[in-house]
Amino acid sequence: MLGELLLNWTGKVLAALAIFVVGRMLAHWASRWLVATMQRVGVDRTLARFFGNLAVATSYEDSIGDAKALIADALRADKRVLAKPAPEIVVNELGANGVSLIVRAWVATADVGPARSDQLERIRATFAERGLKIPYPRMRLEQRPQGAE
Repeated sequence: MLGELLLNWTGKVLAALAIFVVGRMLAHWASRWLVATMQRVGVDRTLARFFGNLAVATSYEDSIGDAKALIADALRADKRVLAKPAPEIVVNELGANGVSLIVRAWVATADVGPARSDQLERIRATFAERGLKIPYPRMRLEQRPQGAE
């Protein structure tokens, strides 16, 4: 009985150890592959970091193309935004109040917070200068005349 218990327990420990070792090997391989891929596209692994998805909304009355162009201009004007890999501006959602765009860009690690904040301010100011509206939540209430069903 004790021998069976030890044999069963030893097998479980060895299996767990094998899973741990294989997992570490896969993580190491994936890390090396990611670094090689980043270097192949011209991103220095010690400097570049994706600053996340900036969510920007524009009104349905405004042109999506105009909004994308203004955002692209704002990104190009910021020296901290890396040209490679190129920033992306994509439509994320056709929401209840407007069109939601997502902005993705790479900057130096030390610049992530300041660049993100500055981009949001610059985009808002540029939209205001050019007459593009950033929608706000609103609801339209309609009252039916008395007696109408």
